[in-house]
Amino acid sequence: MWPGTCNIVYVTVISVDIFIVDLGHCSAALNSEAALRMHILRHHKKFSKVNCSAPPSTSDDQGRYNCSLQFCAKRLDSHKLLISHLKYHMKLQILTPCPFPYCDKEYSNVQSFSGHLTRNHANCVLSPDISITLNLETEEDEQLENSDNFGEMEKDDAGDVCLSDEESFLVTMSQFYMKLEFELFLPVSTVQYIVNELSILQTQNEQLMKARLIKRLQADGIAPEKIESIANFVYANNPIVTAQSKLKSDYLRKGIYKKNFEYVEPQKKPLPLKKNKATKAGRPRFLYHVPIQETVKKILKDKSLNLGLSAPKFSEEEGLLKDFVDGTVFKSNQFFIDNPTGLQLILYQDAFELVVPIGPAKKKHKILAVYLMIGNLPIHLRSHVNSIQLVALCLDKEFDHNAVYGIIVEELKLLETDGVFIEGRGVVKASLVFIVGDNLGSHGAGGFVENFSKSLYFCRFCHVKREDFFAPNGECTEHSLRTATSYNNSLARLATSRKKAYQGIKFNSVFNNLKYFHVCSPGLSPCLAHDCFEGWVAYDLKLFLEYFVEKEWFTFDSLNEALSEFPFSLEDTRDKPIPVLASYERIKGGAWQICVFMRLLPLIIESKNMKIEKHDDVWKALLAVIEILEIILSPVIHESYLPYLQSCISFYLSSRRDLFPDVQLRPKHHYLSHASELIKCFGPLVRVFTLRFEAKHQFFKRAMKSSKNFINPLKSLAVRHELFQAFVRTGADFRCDIQVFGDSEFVMSNYNEKIQHAVLHYNLGQSRECVRAIVKGTTYQKGNVVVIRQAGYQYLVELGSIVLIIYDNNDKLYLLLEKKKSEFVPHLRVYELHSTLSYECVCVDDLFSYQSLYVYKINGHQFVKLKHAVVCDRLE
Repeated sequence: MWPGTCNIVYVTVISVDIFIVDLGHCSAALNSEAALRMHILRHHKKFSKVNCSAPPSTSDDQGRYNCSLQFCAKRLDSHKLLISHLKYHMKLQILTPCPFPYCDKEYSNVQSFSGHLTRNHANCVLSPDISITLNLETEEDEQLENSDNFGEMEKDDAGDVCLSDEESFLVTMSQFYMKLEFELFLPVSTVQYIVNELSILQTQNEQLMKARLIKRLQADGIAPEKIESIANFVYANNPIVTAQSKLKSDYLRKGIYKKNFEYVEPQKKPLPLKKNKATKAGRPRFLYHVPIQETVKKILKDKSLNLGLSAPKFSEEEGLLKDFVDGTVFKSNQFFIDNPTGLQLILYQDAFELVVPIGPAKKKHKILAVYLMIGNLPIHLRSHVNSIQLVALCLDKEFDHNAVYGIIVEELKLLETDGVFIEGRGVVKASLVFIVGDNLGSHGAGGFVENFSKSLYFCRFCHVKREDFFAPNGECTEHSLRTATSYNNSLARLATSRKKAYQGIKFNSVFNNLKYFHVCSPGLSPCLAHDCFEGWVAYDLKLFLEYFVEKEWFTFDSLNEALSEFPFSLEDTRDKPIPVLASYERIKGGAWQICVFMRLLPLIIESKNMKIEKHDDVWKALLAVIEILEIILSPVIHESYLPYLQSCISFYLSSRRDLFPDVQLRPKHHYLSHASELIKCFGPLVRVFTLRFEAKHQFFKRAMKSSKNFINPLKSLAVRHELFQAFVRTGADFRCDIQVFGDSEFVMSNYNEKIQHAVLHYNLGQSRECVRAIVKGTTYQKGNVVVIRQAGYQYLVELGSIVLIIYDNNDKLYLLLEKKKSEFVPHLRVYELHSTLSYECVCVDDLFSYQSLYVYKINGHQFVKLKHAVVCDRLE
């Protein structure tokens, strides 16, 4: 903490350096020292030009060289050290004046500065009493400059007081080793090798430095009897050596990690014995469980999340659905009505393979995992993989519904009634909002049948029968919804029946024992990835393509050629579609690969000038699918669009049955008919996506590969994950809301009058411009297109191309846009850009839609394809 007007807290972690400015009107969080320096220069200091005619200022009475930058005030012992020090500033892109008197040159490039010294000051050496200073214009700056502790803050100077503490060294080194092992997945043997080598290097370095010290003391005529005493005093109790000794083995390191960090110990819980058919003996089974109560305590201390508990932020506009808290499931939950600041718990369960599921290893290491997400987190942090917590791990073949979920339910009961006591917060209560999962997992958690291909009742949302669904017009027929009452009635009938299931229910879910949750409230959310993209979309898209090939619009080879040559954006390339194979029944690839393929298919076909019959019924069905997916994927939806969405779904399902009568509809087609209703219940369905949870599986797969030990994988993975979470909770995963790249001073006079007029609308004052910025995970860069506003669905959309990205002293981001004349092309479902109409400056917070769109340049035309529909306004 530095005294003065601007208080700066420097928190050191291994993965990032977090700098937080606490200045009343400014509370910026910056993730690097360079960013902190630039922030101080931009927002808390105003410089005037160097007055070269003024007499040079003198340094201190010890004859040291003063840094040219006033805010630094670093004092160097030699001319050589001063030059090196100034170059350090330049490496941070800080405009630094030449230190020689009456030279008005300023540099931010080290090579240019070196060349300047060689050309102009080759035979000159600064006197120690000469230094060029910068004049400050604000009182705040003077207080900053007068701070004795605000100096260069290089890594060897920053926080000297803190680094003198052995505990600080121990924590820092622990974080370094934790990052290597748990984030970078280095094997324990590799980490141990690094530990050993660092220890050897430190010993050799200490011996060398000690010898140099003794030699210098001898040269200065120090008495021999004092030299040894001085040397021993300097190198006694070296904190680095002490820290290394405490971390010299894997056993010691693990002990330090668990003791000094926010670690939750996984607990081994027994499961019911499974009898061997041959011996009749029971074989012990178990799971590893991470107590939710302890996890909640640690989450509330997590420096990366800084979770504050407050009442949920509902949408300000009536009928606008932004998050699950706007849905009826949350709003009607009595627990959150009585406890508005309670923790909103979301569970996810899924089974995954640790190794490639072929050969002798098939299903041997298949694990069922239960994860936890905190709904109170902001949306952009909630979906991050490191924000997802582990609850339980067990072998899939040893899974038992009541035993595994029963342990979790008992914990949730305590959280609902007693809560947990958090120092400084009091008692914090929590409750389960809903459970996320694929169809198989959700049906298993809810006690429903898990055979979707033959069961009479296959839907967990309504009582549709298989025969009714496949009857004429059955795909559009509404059926009675499942409720807690109908669920209990079915259980009562099941108890007196010899059947294994009644109305699709096999047993009472243990989650129904919770006071504020029921699987039919509804409490089991849908999954777009499995229900849509990997479900009916993959099959129907292949049907459409086969039809187009049969009509000779193109061939599979020509389509794959167009696919390989299509100018995908960098973001699209990460999930580039797989070439279409004629022999396959469905489109291959992951959910998002199929999504990208479906979204861009009309453009891909257009890129090769392939034949398209706009009025073909199958082509219309394809466009209907694309529009349905665009609306369903929207992160903000107004309720007025839901009837329109339902009509699109009904049209498509009827068209699909009529156009391909020989290809039966799938049960997942029926789930599509519930989309509008489920959006009302859960909010935008993209908020209950399973793909972010599935990304969590990668941690365990990589950890298992790194450990190379399958003796007890459940314990190894549970402990390793909790050690990683302990590392994250130190602040290692802290994320700034806004990150800028390639920034420089914004000089308005460099631009034409139209741009100046547009920028003056916001009266930005002192500001900077950059080539790229990331705002809460969304990347904005020059050339991309944004939606400025929309006056009518699809056809009255104003688009603007990003020309400049500007941000001001308040860290607000503004986009200087070229408003484009655009035209919606209905048979491709894209927008074609034409001439520039005018310029407009828009704050990112005021954009109609936050999506940043790529411009596809095809056959001399510029097309823009929305990632999702803009359905956040009221549909008239």
